[in-house]
Amino acid sequence: MIEVIAPSSVERTAPAGHPYHYGNTEFMITPLVGNGRILGSLGNDGQLHRLWWPQINSPHHVNEFLFGVYVENLSDGIAWLNSESWTHHQHYLEDTNCLVTTSKCKGLPIVLEVMDFCLPDTDTFVRNVVLKSQHQNSLSVKLYVSAAFAIAESTRYNAVYFDKEHDALVFYRHSHAFAVGSERECSGYEAGKERHQLSNGPESCGNGTNGIHLEEAGGHKVHNGYTLDLNGNQQAMGMHGALSWSFTLSAEESLKVPIFLSAGEGCESAIGVHKSAKSQGAGRLLDTTILHWNQFLQQSRPLHTTNEKIVRLFKRSLLVIKLLCDKTGAIAAAPEFDEDYKHCGGYSFCWGRDAAYICSAIDQAGYPDLVTHFYDWTVKAQSPDGSWGQRHFMDGRLAPQWGFQVDETGSIVWGMWQHYQFLDAAGKSEKALEFAERIWGPVKRAGNFLTNFIDHETKLPRASMDLWEERLGQHLYSAAAVYGGLKSGVKFAILFKEIPQSKPWDEVANNILDAILKIGWSEEQGHFFRTLKQQIRESVYRELKLNRIKAYAQTEDKGYVRYYVNTEHKVDTSLLGLCVPFDLIPANETKMLLTANAIRERLTTPHVGGLKRYEDDDYAGGNPWIVTTSWMGLYDLKRGEVELSLQSLLWTVNHQTSLGLLPEQIHKETGETAWVVPLTWSHAMYILHVVALDELKAI
Repeated sequence: MIEVIAPSSVERTAPAGHPYHYGNTEFMITPLVGNGRILGSLGNDGQLHRLWWPQINSPHHVNEFLFGVYVENLSDGIAWLNSESWTHHQHYLEDTNCLVTTSKCKGLPIVLEVMDFCLPDTDTFVRNVVLKSQHQNSLSVKLYVSAAFAIAESTRYNAVYFDKEHDALVFYRHSHAFAVGSERECSGYEAGKERHQLSNGPESCGNGTNGIHLEEAGGHKVHNGYTLDLNGNQQAMGMHGALSWSFTLSAEESLKVPIFLSAGEGCESAIGVHKSAKSQGAGRLLDTTILHWNQFLQQSRPLHTTNEKIVRLFKRSLLVIKLLCDKTGAIAAAPEFDEDYKHCGGYSFCWGRDAAYICSAIDQAGYPDLVTHFYDWTVKAQSPDGSWGQRHFMDGRLAPQWGFQVDETGSIVWGMWQHYQFLDAAGKSEKALEFAERIWGPVKRAGNFLTNFIDHETKLPRASMDLWEERLGQHLYSAAAVYGGLKSGVKFAILFKEIPQSKPWDEVANNILDAILKIGWSEEQGHFFRTLKQQIRESVYRELKLNRIKAYAQTEDKGYVRYYVNTEHKVDTSLLGLCVPFDLIPANETKMLLTANAIRERLTTPHVGGLKRYEDDDYAGGNPWIVTTSWMGLYDLKRGEVELSLQSLLWTVNHQTSLGLLPEQIHKETGETAWVVPLTWSHAMYILHVVALDELKAI
């Protein structure tokens, strides 16, 4: 086995005490709400774990935003919703990104329902709390909000004050501020109050006081040394603050406490946004938000299928992708869950590779304006040399990366031509031409870059990181993406009658295809190599030399010696890219067919099904992926194997989460969600798969 160079910044092991299945831990925060500027991720208990603004990947501001309930004469203490005493059920309102979390606490006759949503065009996150009594008598109830804002991801220089005029806590730091309050006037507040300073109570929510004595201390009820009341401190340095609402619930009565979390550039701005939301009222704002999402889905292409599960996941996929489209035009791969890169390299960035697939899906689903917005964004993100980096922040600036990835550049140019074709075929020729004119300059720069990024010996693109971002070499998938980008550039040149400009692009693309067929094929293995000239460690090089296996050392820049092996023959699902989507090799061509058969035979996961990425994959446990399984389904469809393709689609449908979200991976033993969720690329591949089958009326 050849050991490869993996990014040193990426830790491949699970955290202590956790298996690779993170479904019920802080590493697997699944539900999302947002509006393109705000993005919030919540736990399955409804706790708001992360809040990004004014871009959906930066900065993050919330350390805690948690509800608690105290019922007089029945509670042992404040029952915080993240304790084990609560059970929770979550669902999205049909055809919306409005999330409902219903929570019931053992021992308390109270049901708490929280409706979370973001206003479509305003920087307000609404948390509409409904308390429902299940008791035959009146109850004296107190609702608490404990919040901690580490604004702009910093625990330093934060402050909070209570704005008496607007009945809201205002958390602020430098240019960012957040106002938290309700339509219903609060009964108590305290700037600087931390949750652990409030009465916590035991794990059980309680059935009476259990002999614990409540005392009065300075006008405040004291429970086990903790106060139940807030002391009215108006201003504090730090991240923390708390609000409370006191009321009496009649028998089986429901009561709403709509809570608004409003963002602004400075305190006055946040209060202004907050005041506007309160004046409209949560009910009206919810109606507006529901209408917004319903109208968004009405724009989508109609499907022939009447399979309810397929249609529902199709709609949810569109809603998820919209949440992960930033208003700058960039598209995030996933909401972040590992900011310190302890378990991976981070996910909340825009990859050109992911985005090319996502944009193809969005176009086919009926949302070309989102695609145009993305490719306009790429103009700003392009590097001076004509390439695009491995990944970018939402504002177009280069994000942290561990190596150059040439398939990103090829994929973006390929995607630009796909979008032009879509607009033109849809009868929007004027829009198509305007789009082509805007991006022709970047296409020329990218075409020239790709033409120069060639190894004159192999005729393939020079070494870069593979699409899985784990190894350095001349990868056949990357070569296919470069081929797709160059051929697309040629088509743009023909459109603008600048054919001489594109002759070198066409020549290099044709050479890539010839090289793949000649030196990329392993007669011995019976499939394409995945990589040529792959970099290896010195220890592996020495071991290979001892075993008389071909490897070589090469002195490079500043005298550094690096080590390579000529061919890497592990089967890799990415080799399907030679056919889908870059169309170098026909689906039924013998070499392509043999490669696909090898992928299916060696990478299908026993018992659970689905395809792993490649042989000996160990990332997050080495599980099957939604992306790879859909990829094979799309390839099968090109071969005319409709039934096989449909099986792959149904596998995806059967492995969505209870909220209709698609993860990156499925646990190879349990069949449960195993890693990042939702992954935008997974949802995009599902959309592409559904549309392809639906056009044939095969579902």
